[in-house]
Amino acid sequence: MSPNTDGTLDATQSCVPFIFAVDPVAQYDSSDQGKFETNVRNALSHIAKTYKHTKIWFYTTKQSVQEQWVESMSNEMGLPVHVIDSSRVGDPTAFVRNNVTMLVCDQVLTRPTASPLDVEEQWPIMLVLDRGLDLTEKYMEALQNIDKYNELIGSQVTPQMMQKSISNISGLTPRLETLPDHLLDILNGYAAADALSMRFQPSWRWNLKWILALIGLAVFCFGYYSNINYDSWAIIGYLVFVAVANLVYRFAKNKRYASKYIDYRAIAEGLRVVFFWKAGGVQDEVPDFYLRRHRSDLDWVRVALRTSIHVWTAKHATLNQGKDLNLVHESWVLDQKNFFVGKVKRDLGKIESVNWWAKNFFRLGLGVAIVLAVLTLMGSTYQNLIKWACLLTPFLPVISALLDVYLDKIAAREQSTRYELSGQLFSRADEMLQQCKNSPNSSVNAVELLRELGIEALSENGDWYLLRKERPVGVPKG
Repeated sequence: MSPNTDGTLDATQSCVPFIFAVDPVAQYDSSDQGKFETNVRNALSHIAKTYKHTKIWFYTTKQSVQEQWVESMSNEMGLPVHVIDSSRVGDPTAFVRNNVTMLVCDQVLTRPTASPLDVEEQWPIMLVLDRGLDLTEKYMEALQNIDKYNELIGSQVTPQMMQKSISNISGLTPRLETLPDHLLDILNGYAAADALSMRFQPSWRWNLKWILALIGLAVFCFGYYSNINYDSWAIIGYLVFVAVANLVYRFAKNKRYASKYIDYRAIAEGLRVVFFWKAGGVQDEVPDFYLRRHRSDLDWVRVALRTSIHVWTAKHATLNQGKDLNLVHESWVLDQKNFFVGKVKRDLGKIESVNWWAKNFFRLGLGVAIVLAVLTLMGSTYQNLIKWACLLTPFLPVISALLDVYLDKIAAREQSTRYELSGQLFSRADEMLQQCKNSPNSSVNAVELLRELGIEALSENGDWYLLRKERPVGVPKG
C-alpha cells in the first residue's frame, strides 16, 4: 500500500484479502464447464455478501477460465476479483499450498492422482458442492476473524495513527521515499496492524483496573456492613459494585478487547519480521516459523500473513531484491535493542512501585490486627476503634492481593524477564551485524544472521502471546 496522491496513508489498502483458487491438479470435462462456472459464481457471491469488508483475489491455472469469464464475472457481480499472474508464482500446486485462503474442490472436478495438497498441514480448504458451501466451524471462524480485522482497519485506523506507528521505528521515516513499493506495502500493513493493536491496548488494561477497583470497593462495603453499621446502603453498595464489576467484565469480553489487542499485535510483529527479512535479503517465509505452538488459536493469523504478503508483492511487476543492511541494522536491530532495554527499566520500575504498595498495605493490615488485639484486651472502652480495626484488618491485605493480581494479569514479572533476554539477543545481534558489515563476505553472513534473529524474534512473539492468553481478565473469585 503506497500513500495516496495527497501524501496520506490509506488503511483500507492494508486489509487482508481472500485468495480464491481452483485445485491445480483437478480436471473437468468441457461438458461440465458451465456447471463449474455456476458453482464458482455462487461461491464468490456468497463470500462477498457474507464477508463484506474483504476483497477477493481469484487465482486459477486454467487459462480458458481466466480469459473467458473471470473479467465478465467480476463486472456482472460487482466483485473486486483479480487474476494473479500465474507466470510469477512458479509451481501452481506449491503456490496453492502456501498462499490460498480458499481452495475450490468442486464435485464436477476429478483428481486423477493423489494431490500434494492432501497433507495434514494444508489448511484451510473450502469445498464447493452442488448443494452450496460446506464450511467447517473452524474455517468460518477464521474467515470471520479476517473480515472483522478488515472492518476495524477501515473504521478504527486513521492515517495519523499509521504515521505514528511508522515514526516509532527508529530511522525509518527518512528512508520512506527510497523504499521499493513492495516494502512500502508491507510496512504500511504493519502500521495498520500496530495502530489497531494499540487502539485496543488501553481498553484491555483499563478493563482490568476497573474490575479490580470495583472488587476492592465491594469488599470495603461488605466490611463496613459487617463491622461498622448494618446500614442498607453498605450492603446495596456491595451488591452494586460486584454487579458492575461483572458487567464491565462481560462488556469487555463481548467486545473482545483482550483478544483484539493480542491477536492484532501478533499480526503486527509478524509483519515487522517480514519487512526486515525482505529488506535484508532473507528469502524464508515468516508463517513457516511463526506461532507454531499456537496453531489452534491463530490459524487465521498465519493465513492472513500468507495471503497479505503474496498480494502485496505479486501486484508489483518487479521486486527489488537488493539488501539494505544499514536500514535493517538501525531500524530493526538497534531499534528493538533499545526498546527491550528501555522497556525492562520501565517494567522493573512499575513492578517495584506496585510491590512497594502491596507490601505496605499488607504490613499495615498486620499492624491494624495488632492494634485490634491490644484494644480488645483493654476492654469495651474503644468499641468504635475496634469496629474500624475489624474492617481494616482483612481489607488492607485484600488490597495488597488485588495489586498482586494486577501484576500477574499483565504478566509484568514474566514479561520483564523475557524482555531482558530479548534485549541481550538484539545487543549480541548488533555486535555481530556490525562485524558482518565490516567483513568481506558481509552479505552472506548478515543474511544468515538476520534469518536466525528473525526466527528467535518470532519465537519470542509467540511466547508473549501465550503469556497473555494464559492470563485472561476476569472477576476475582477467591
